[in-house]
Amino acid sequence: MCKKLNSNKGSISVLTLFILALTILFIGLISNQILNQIKTNKNTESYMENKYLAEAGIEQGIATYIKKY
Repeated sequence: MCKKLNSNKGSISVLTLFILALTILFIGLISNQILNQIKTNKNTESYMENKYLAEAGIEQGIATYIKKY
């Protein structure tokens, strides 16, 4: 009643789907890391810009104070 199949077509398709799923997972992880790095870089850039603006404001305030006295 039960015939043994000599074809490997079923196992190849399962292996192909498994490799495809791993590839999609890998691409998703890499893209997530890239997006996180971009967000971190933007936050760092904003922080540095604000820091330099604050330091420049302090220096300008000191210079203005020195000129008055």
